[in-house]
Amino acid sequence: MTSTTTFDPAPVLNYLSLPSSSSPSPTSQPLLFLRQHLPHLPPSHASAFSNLLTPAERAALPLIRARRLAYALHDPSPHQLTWSHAASQEPMLWTAHGGPSSGLSPARLGEREAQEETEWTKSEFIGRRGPGGGGMIGNLGRLLGEFEGERVGEAERVARIERATRAASRVEQHGEQEDEDMDSLSEHETSSEEEGGMTAADAVKHAFERAVRERFVEGLLEWADYVCDWETDCDGEWERDGEERWFDQEEEQGRGEGDTGELDY
Repeated sequence: MTSTTTFDPAPVLNYLSLPSSSSPSPTSQPLLFLRQHLPHLPPSHASAFSNLLTPAERAALPLIRARRLAYALHDPSPHQLTWSHAASQEPMLWTAHGGPSSGLSPARLGEREAQEETEWTKSEFIGRRGPGGGGMIGNLGRLLGEFEGERVGEAERVARIERATRAASRVEQHGEQEDEDMDSLSEHETSSEEEGGMTAADAVKHAFERAVRERFVEGLLEWADYVCDWETDCDGEWERDGEERWFDQEEEQGRGEGDTGELDY
């Protein structure tokens, strides 16, 4: 779990009209608490549990996994889960799927931040000349951009080494996990592949993005934004799908017990 020092349970309990002695406790038993109350919490209150539970720990909650799955399979794909963004964050995974030999060129670490720093200097730095800057200001913008790119790049390199070490440890301890969520991803991938033939580069992107989505649902992308954990936009659709599966199972069980499916008079 993450630190509890920045978590205040009072707003959550007040919203749900629960006493401070409520059990399970939102502070000491957050998973049990969310299992019962997450469907009733708005994002403004539910997101506070990010201070108590890591994305990987929250993956134990079916509703959060369903929200992540809906987010990951959204069309168009979220930018953070596309190959162009994730390849630099997950270089070992990118290499394992043949990325370096595919001819594809993902963005370099710190490239976006460097561009933003340069643009800020051009547009906001005191003493600029004209809408595009000029003179020494232009040189300063490029210099600051390069510094920012190097800083972010180095920080990301250190972070990804740490992530790789932790990921290897998790695999040794827990092994691979397959469940209904991964089946849904497989169905999505199969339908995408059937839309037409893919080039070798497309196949690399396709396989890599599928692996990224799997890790996202499991909460294993430490660099990713998991704000979708607390969003309620897709809950209605998920609940309807769940109800349909439940009724289908009930119908199959009934027929298995001798029910003909016809009304008795």
